Amino acid sequence: MSRLVATEILKRQSPTARATIIEKWATVADICRNLNNFNSVLEITSAFSSSAIYRIKKTWEKVSKQVRKLLSNYFSVYYYYYHYYYYYYYYYYYYYYYYY
Repeated sequence: MSRLVATEILKRQSPTARATIIEKWATVADICRNLNNFNSVLEITSAFSSSAIYRIKKTWEKVSKQVRKLLSNYFSVYYYYYHYYYYYYYYYYYYYYYYY
């Protein structure tokens, strides 16, 4: 799904059209969060944080501040989710292999 989101954004030529698509996908992510579909929220957020999407500065300048604030909240959730599970599995395997 993250590749679909990135492809839909990068298909557009102008920064304004790309910003419109980013806002639509941010709305989809918000609807998914309200439906407790956190997997889709993380997929859409990971598409926004991919290097191809993250680097288009002129497009991000045209995205509304309200949507950017919403996405920054999702980025923080994505960040904590990723690091929580990374450290959980790291310590679990460390403990399992060295103490059993």
